[in-house]
Amino acid sequence: MKKPESKKKILVQSLERALDILEIVQCSAEPVKAADIARKAGLGNNTAHNLIRTMFRRGYLSQDSSSRYFIGAKCYLLGSARNKWRIFIETIQPVLQKIAEDTGDSCVVGIESGGKLLLPAYIEGSGAIIIQEKQEWNDKFHCTAAGKVILAQKGLDWFKKIINSGTLPVFSPKTIADWIQLEKEIMLIAKQGYSVSIDETREGISAIAVPIFDSTGHFQGAIAQAFPTYFIETKKIIIRQRKDLLLAAAGQIRTSLVLSC
Repeated sequence: MKKPESKKKILVQSLERALDILEIVQCSAEPVKAADIARKAGLGNNTAHNLIRTMFRRGYLSQDSSSRYFIGAKCYLLGSARNKWRIFIETIQPVLQKIAEDTGDSCVVGIESGGKLLLPAYIEGSGAIIIQEKQEWNDKFHCTAAGKVILAQKGLDWFKKIINSGTLPVFSPKTIADWIQLEKEIMLIAKQGYSVSIDETREGISAIAVPIFDSTGHFQGAIAQAFPTYFIETKKIIIRQRKDLLLAAAGQIRTSLVLSC
């Protein structure tokens, strides 16, 4: 008979020890010797040295000229990540607002984080398309306009690892389900600088997206607009004109988007 699983939560001892070391160094007014870190953490010298050396090589600890340790730059970068995204949202939000007001169509920003397509900023337009679904996916990079812009930067090998499947998920009759066709599509997007999705996630809904770069030229995500497909069919929306509008907005964002990492 199978024993019931223990409800006791298991902690990773090596991780706890590494965090103890970081806290000891962080709380010290001056850089700390490895031997002192080991003593304060209650660890053997070999164990402490291995953990310290690993964190030093990864940038979480730094060393002064006397071989004493202090908090490394990586810790500061992690701490500033929240501030980075606050700056990102505050910079792009007014631009999205103006586009949505000028065109009447919903405007959204898509980014990749942790292997998922996230929509951290969204302005609802006065038109017919309202995004009401969940705002994160790991399987819609290939069929959304913003997702395909991201794939043009990340590559298909990366996407294959993310979906962990040899088969592309299908959401509508227009979803690209063939890897060779998708590769051609992504190459075209990389060349022309924008992406279009027509009925690929849901029949009757289309979108266009362009890449966003920060002031140093680093790719940050995509700005996209969604609208009914019949807007294209009736020429209420001209793809070339809407693409130029979004590219101008992305250029405005690039000028003012200064991120620390």
